[in-house]
Order: sequence, then C-alpha cells, then structure tokens
Amino acid sequence: MANSAAFLTSTFNSTSQPSIFEVTAQQSLAQTLGPACRHILKVAATSQPEHCGLLIKVQDELLLLANAALQLHYLKVYNSSFTENFYGLERLAENSQQLAIRPSFLCLVLVPYLRRKLETLFQKCREDQADGVQPSNPIIARLRSIFLSSFPSLHCLSQAVNIAFLLSFSLRKSKYHNLLSWLVGVSLVYVTPDRQKEKENRKLDAIQGSRGLRHLAITSVSTAARILTFSLEVGSFFLQFLDWWYAQGGVGGASTLHEDGQTIPKPPPTITELPARGGTCPICQRRRRGDTVLASSGLVFCYACIVQHLRKEARCPVTRLPAKEEQLIRIFTQQ
Repeated sequence: MANSAAFLTSTFNSTSQPSIFEVTAQQSLAQTLGPACRHILKVAATSQPEHCGLLIKVQDELLLLANAALQLHYLKVYNSSFTENFYGLERLAENSQQLAIRPSFLCLVLVPYLRRKLETLFQKCREDQADGVQPSNPIIARLRSIFLSSFPSLHCLSQAVNIAFLLSFSLRKSKYHNLLSWLVGVSLVYVTPDRQKEKENRKLDAIQGSRGLRHLAITSVSTAARILTFSLEVGSFFLQFLDWWYAQGGVGGASTLHEDGQTIPKPPPTITELPARGGTCPICQRRRRGDTVLASSGLVFCYACIVQHLRKEARCPVTRLPAKEEQLIRIFTQQ
C-alpha cells in the first residue's frame, strides 16, 4: 500500500528527488518507532514486574539489536532503511553504483543509540548537579561541568545544520537532506516499480539461497518487517477505533478512562512490608529525612535513599514495580 502510493507520487514528478514531505515523514516515523517500542516494554514490565522487570534496564540494548537486524536486512535487500522503504525511497551513493552498507548502517543504528545515551547522561548529570551530588574525583567533576555546558550548544548546532540541509533540499539546491547523508555521501531517490520488483526478487533469492541459522534469521526479520509494515498501514484506523471504543465505555459500558483521558490503573495489592512505626523510611528503617513519594507506588522514602536505590535497581524497593527518578515527588511540610 505504502509503496504503491509512493509510485503514484513519483509518477507525477519530473525528478527522482523526493519531496520534503516524504523525507520529513520518514524521519518522523523513524523517531516514533523507538518510543513506541519502549512503551510496549514498559507496559509489559508494569503488568509482569517479576518476569519482565529486567526489560526496562536493558531496553536500549534490546532495541539496538532489533534495529540493527531490521536496518541491516533492508540495507542489503532494498538499499534503504525500513522507514525509507515504507515511503518508496532508496539510498543512492554519490560516487558508486553500489551502496556502501557500513556507513549507512552506522548512521541508522549506532548514531541514534549514542545520541540517546548522551541525552540520558546529560539529564542525569544535570539532576546530580541540581541535587548537589559531586563526584569524588575532581577530574570527573571538571569533565561533567564541561559536558553540561557544551552539550546543549552542540545539540542546538546540529539541529540548526540539519534544518539548513533540509531547507536547501526543499529548494532543490542540495540532494542531501541532513548532515549525516552529506557525510556518508548518500542521497534519497524514488524507487521505480522495476527497481522494486528487482529488490523483491533479490529478497527471494536471499531467502532461498540461505541455509540453517542464516535462513532462520533472514526469514524472521523479513516476517517481522512485513508485520510492522502492515501494523503501520492499518494502525491509524485501529487507533481511531480504540478511541471510539473507549469513549463509549468499552465492554458493558464501564469506562476505564479518567476525565483527563488517561487510563485508570488497577489498584495495587495490599502492602505488608512497611515499617510498623510511622515516619520511618522503608529502606534505611530510620526516621525519614527529605520526605519523597514515589508516584508509581505512593510510598514515602528518604530522598537520598530512594534516589540511590532507583539508580541501581530502577524499581520500587517495596512493590517491585518499575520506577524512574522522574516519578519522585518531594514533599515539603511545615515543621
């Protein structure tokens, strides 16, 4: 469906260079897939914290492996990433008839992973600095200060450069739509129906010519890609149906949505591991200092105790539900 629409679009263009709308659409789709997968892992970990709680800790690495397998398959078979192929686009090397897989693979897989890790590190360092947590090593403290002061500027600069490339691309002044495509010497063009048939034949040859684990890996990735493509094509309609279904109250007319549109969670089980004496921290078993409530469980801890625990375990120490530092709420009472 998506490829057919892309072919119709390319038929009415006199140039093989795609429009800015298709380029930005595939970029937006690529940026959306990661958070969507993380949300699925979060739901699984919340519903089954005993069995799936570990998924939250290694979610970036799991998504890295899945994205690596998916992008490598599409680069080898279709000369494009998954989202580029979804919109009927392919990569064209500047000085070669054959696409160099390695540079494109690094840009599609490793660069987003490193960018997310740097953003996470920046948030953690900024929170530590705001909380007054200082590294014991003065060199590390100096490096943290340099990182906190330079990262926002570098991030803003990279975004500005990408916007400049995109503007030049939309005005047909450049064939590169962002900085990474310029660095690796790869541009995006429309896929013709003949090229698409050639790629499908190439995929069939790769599946039929493989044996053992290689055959299983290629078949699994190809099947997962088809399922993901189908989900994206019908997902918007399915989401509209779900929105209507829950607006009507669901089965039996009993609505599970709060007035602000968020799902009302199930009540937590009765907690029996709390200290008998009020005002005591469940972690250190002493009188609380800097009362802080964990939103995922509703329990109150010492600020220092719960922060250190979440950074190591990423879950509530009592209910074992997945939790993050962003769910901490300081409580200020008049003594």
